[in-house]
Amino acid sequence: MKYRIVIRAFTLRRDIGISYILAEILRKAGCEVYISCCRNYTNALVKWKPHAVIINTVGAVDTSKRLAPDAKIILWPGEGSEPIDRGDAYHFARLGNFKDIDLVLLWGKANLDAFENRFGKNDCKLKVCGNPKFDLIKFSPSPVKRNTIGIIGRFGEINLYDKKPGIFILMNTDHLDVFKMICDQFVTVIKLIDFIVKNTDFNVSIRPHPHEAPEGYSRIYDEFGDRVEVDSSYEFSPWASRQKMLIGTASSSFLEAYLLKIPVISIDRLSGADKTVEEKCKSNTMLYSMSINPSSFEELCQLVKSEPKPASDIKEIDDFLKYFSEWPHDGSAIKKAADTILSLLRGSKFRFHMNYPIEYIDLIDWYYFWKSTLLGGTNHPNFNYKNGYHKMPPEYKTIIQNVMSCRD
Repeated sequence: MKYRIVIRAFTLRRDIGISYILAEILRKAGCEVYISCCRNYTNALVKWKPHAVIINTVGAVDTSKRLAPDAKIILWPGEGSEPIDRGDAYHFARLGNFKDIDLVLLWGKANLDAFENRFGKNDCKLKVCGNPKFDLIKFSPSPVKRNTIGIIGRFGEINLYDKKPGIFILMNTDHLDVFKMICDQFVTVIKLIDFIVKNTDFNVSIRPHPHEAPEGYSRIYDEFGDRVEVDSSYEFSPWASRQKMLIGTASSSFLEAYLLKIPVISIDRLSGADKTVEEKCKSNTMLYSMSINPSSFEELCQLVKSEPKPASDIKEIDDFLKYFSEWPHDGSAIKKAADTILSLLRGSKFRFHMNYPIEYIDLIDWYYFWKSTLLGGTNHPNFNYKNGYHKMPPEYKTIIQNVMSCRD
């Protein structure tokens, strides 16, 4: 039987890389796979009648079950190493829809424990596969290092991907303090870029957050010319692996830098963000153990010129990676997820449904894509994937080959 599978890649520059690799593995196993986004998700489920729907947020469970009642609903988290108190198990309990999910592909034992504490042991529904993002580190071709310093953007509140202005965020007045802090951080970054261009031989590569608009940085070329680039690639780790060092605010990207053995400088202490992290996301404070944390702009500039060494062998970080992401592990997390999905489908029975061919659904979607892109005025392609428009980099062919053969 040729299984029809829809993968919902919710956020383009977070989800599409691993979704594409998973899709190719499933296709090689004989499945038909369609990668959708919010724009065409409903149409794909209603008209194509998939046997399985792979989602990455708990909030999509109810809609998926309503639109595709006979399909297997599978959660493959987009953020699978979240703190226990606000992870997927918490959201299932809050929404009361754990009964509607057929399979959860967990990143690590931490979230398996969280699910079992709330819902009891369920070996059929709960499977630990590992962190799929780390496959892009483990199976990528060796990077060509460049003479660039990478800036990790995290300025979505002031540079939203869909052109919404900052006042959209401030309509919730509770966001004022965070908004001010992010503005301070952005100014620090611009001042630092000015210092790097004027005082070092390094170039600068800025990687906007997946919720940012790369177009928002267009004026930076007027200021710094070809010494600065704005990266718009799909995944963090291939970009990070080419940088001499990384500079940004504490986030899960620091963990990928740790595995890549790239030195990281945090600017949180300069803006007081470290105190906010301690108050609102205490688990992230451990990230400061692997970053260099200057307390003044002058110290930050000196660190850039000194070319610091990467962190390594930090027990707290290593323990976290093992418990939350099953790292290190043999084989591929994405391939293990694919094998688990195939096992579920092969052990299930499905009713016959008449369905539209996927070519027809994709053709209709081109109309909606161009309508949203040309008339919507919202930078639609920044966030929403379209097959045939968004081209995958050539190295993905090598990554897929390595994953399929599990060659380290």
